[in-house]
Amino acid sequence: MSFIEKAYSFVPSPIKKRYRSFRRQRRFNKIKKAKPVTKQDILNDLKELGLKEGDIILVHSSLTAIGYVEGGADTVIDALLETVGPSGTILMPTDPLPGTMLDYSKTNIIFDPKKTPSYMGKITEMFRCRKEALRSLFPTHAVAAIGPHAEYLLKDHEKDGVPFGRNSPNFKLIGLDGYIMLLGCWVNSLTSLRVLDCTVDNFPVQTQLDEPFPMRYLDHAGVEHTILVKVDNPDVAEARITHSVKKQHEIYNHLLQYGCLKQGKVGNATTYLISAKGLEEALESLLKRGITIYER
Repeated sequence: MSFIEKAYSFVPSPIKKRYRSFRRQRRFNKIKKAKPVTKQDILNDLKELGLKEGDIILVHSSLTAIGYVEGGADTVIDALLETVGPSGTILMPTDPLPGTMLDYSKTNIIFDPKKTPSYMGKITEMFRCRKEALRSLFPTHAVAAIGPHAEYLLKDHEKDGVPFGRNSPNFKLIGLDGYIMLLGCWVNSLTSLRVLDCTVDNFPVQTQLDEPFPMRYLDHAGVEHTILVKVDNPDVAEARITHSVKKQHEIYNHLLQYGCLKQGKVGNATTYLISAKGLEEALESLLKRGITIYER
């Protein structure tokens, strides 16, 4: 931890909150003064990036990074759906609460796929509220989808007991030769990095606590269920790529060298299009060399 980070850790929470609010407002004011990003701009950029009709794609997004979009989040969603067409499928992560899985397990909240909001950004919340959207039932890592492959990708997500297991949309995306888009996001947002530690036997890092926690959810008919979920080990989670800039660059450079990542722009947002299968193969090649997304 740097000196500045240590000093910031001692700043009282109310002051931190006001400072973050000030920075958000300053960014928003700057965005409003910029040239608006239109739907046609986004369509052109998505095509240039390589997205095409029939593609199946998991989208991580930041509306702020794109710029001042005419029509807001709905315009981005419309452009994505139009680009992949009726034969394509769009997925988005719609995690229901900020914080860790362990924090969530202590709340005793009942996850409702129809009503519990997404905390993964404005685009994801607007997306999961669309009448044609389906949503998986994993209490801490629900995924929403629109398109002909949505039902298959989301089915039984909650049955693994871990968020990125073999029934997860992230894992199934690999078999369908799908893609992952980081729309104004960096590799620390890439949830599919977790597929290996949730599916590989004898993974070299114990990423989950041994004792599972009961979590409650409503199914699509409104019937309540309780499942046992293995939550992330908070000590190990601190060593994950999410918290390490060095590890983020290490993984990014490897994906670039492996050839499974393409970079472009959507509006003002630096955007990455990644092959789900290529990502998994790249991570498996690193695992053989004892390298994971965790600092050890």
